[in-house]
Order: sequence, then C-alpha cells, then structure tokens
Amino acid sequence: MAKGYWVSVYPANSDPERLTAYDKLAGPAVQAGGGRTLSLLPSRGGRVVAHEAGSTQRVVLIEFDSFDQAVAAYESEA
Repeated sequence: MAKGYWVSVYPANSDPERLTAYDKLAGPAVQAGGGRTLSLLPSRGGRVVAHEAGSTQRVVLIEFDSFDQAVAAYESEA
C-alpha cells in the first residue's frame, strides 16, 4: 500500500515560544494518528540550502502508512 505524507513549510517564525507550544500539541496528535516525523529541518544545528526560491526557515516531513491515514489524522479533532 502506498504511504501518505505531510510536508509542512514555515516560511517565517516571528514567535518561537508560540511554535514551541504548537509543537507540544501537534507532536502527540500526529503520533496518535499514526504519523512519524521523518525530517525536521533545520534541527540541532542542521543546515539547509534552498534552491529556486525555496524556504530555509523550517520544513517538517511526516510519514503515514497510507494516504487515507494521513487525511484522517489531519481531519481528526486532535
């Protein structure tokens, strides 16, 4: 069965504390929906090179076992 993915791109972050609070809610909700974070860039000093007007701020890639599971997790109350 084909996997499902979320790609979240944050072009700017003007409030790091608010993003931290969001992460505390979003992480458990993603896990409850069966998602696994594959990549969080930049992380722990990681570096990003953006090409063709790409974002260098923050990119998150989350994998689900199926497309339907990814959609269900997004549409869940959590």
